Amino acid sequence: MKKLIVRVLALALAAMMLLASSGLAETIRFRDKSNNVLILQTALQQLGYYEGELDGIFGKGTLAAVKAFQKDQYMKVDGLAGWATQAKLESLTGVTFEETEEDQVEMPEKPKTIFAGDYRTMQFGTSGNRVRILQRALLALGFDVKVDGSYGSTTHAAVKAFQKVVGLTQDGKAGKKTLTKLESYFDANGNCISGPIAGNKPADPEPDPSAPIYGIPERTLRFGYTGQDVKYTMQRLYDLGYYNKKVDDKFGSGMLKALKAFQKKNGLVADGVVGPKTIKVLFSANALDADDPVPVKPEPEDNVLNFGDSGDKVIALQERLAVLGYYTGKVDGKFGKNTQTAVKLFQARNGLAVDGKVGPRTQLKLDGVDAVPAK
Repeated sequence: MKKLIVRVLALALAAMMLLASSGLAETIRFRDKSNNVLILQTALQQLGYYEGELDGIFGKGTLAAVKAFQKDQYMKVDGLAGWATQAKLESLTGVTFEETEEDQVEMPEKPKTIFAGDYRTMQFGTSGNRVRILQRALLALGFDVKVDGSYGSTTHAAVKAFQKVVGLTQDGKAGKKTLTKLESYFDANGNCISGPIAGNKPADPEPDPSAPIYGIPERTLRFGYTGQDVKYTMQRLYDLGYYNKKVDDKFGSGMLKALKAFQKKNGLVADGVVGPKTIKVLFSANALDADDPVPVKPEPEDNVLNFGDSGDKVIALQERLAVLGYYTGKVDGKFGKNTQTAVKLFQARNGLAVDGKVGPRTQLKLDGVDAVPAK
């Protein structure tokens, strides 16, 4: 059976490297004051999103314009002009954001931690790799616990003992306060920097050989099935935050509910069956966590005019583009290169996704009284 280790940290590092190599400025955000804000406002005004004063101050008007632009470009609508938003604005308007020290915002580097920023509460009955990390950390600090990935009575007691030592509420649950406090005793590589704080012998520094490795199911899994491939699938759903019960090898109602939630979130048919498409997405690095925002889907391309089309609708399109000053060619009802170029220019000038296709959004803007002409 083929095996796949999901390396979330490696994926995050790749994203950081992409950001570092993009050549764009630091993220521009609400209340910033800089020349890059002025460049941002200029680009948004050019595309018809910003109508306020070009003052270099990132206020509410600029924030609303950024969000509107991101929404139309099917980007994450967060109001932050990060590298992706900047790159899109540069491609549509030709502006260039500055990289001067004056314009860069000093942001503290996000520290590497043993829980990688995942502070979901672990408690009695939880299982998985995060529990193993917790157990190894407690063992390194001298607390009596077995590294088995199962949050049972021994782990519960060890957490309570740790909470007592560091002055936290002794509830035996490993929540955010407990996990962050625990992390303070370790460096970025997971090495204990304090020595044991309890009376027991610290853990063996060798890695845990029982750390989970996902096995990809080679059959379709359905409600009622049992087996190791069911356990792999359940563990993956648990790590993505859809399943929060004990991980075992039985496909029951809890897993069925979690699976359907995953399928719905990731744009799959929510039939509760682990088939080839679900397996491909579930065990990929692109699988959406339970708390990830749902990406905005493009509108369906019903009645979309595209390169190569012909007929009366193309004639109407060419006539409208000609009135607005974008099309100067022959009105012949043939969607060729000149028509496509005119459509792209119109989309760029009117703040639309520049794809050269006349879909519902582009057609609505073309027909509207607020369509921005070429000049």
